[in-house]
Amino acid sequence: MTAEQVARMLHCSRRRVYDLAQRDELPGARHLGRTLIVVRPVFEAWLLTGHRAPDDA
Repeated sequence: MTAEQVARMLHCSRRRVYDLAQRDELPGARHLGRTLIVVRPVFEAWLLTGHRAPDDA
């Protein structure tokens, strides 16, 4: 998944997705060069456990 797709699912900004990934708070997030991708099954499992992104700052 792209950072944009994750941001839409979490109802937060794309910048927030990058911040969460940088702090290792976004399961399944991987950098391929400068591109952030999120492994969908890992991310969806995390969502199903009731986790959500911290509020946008």
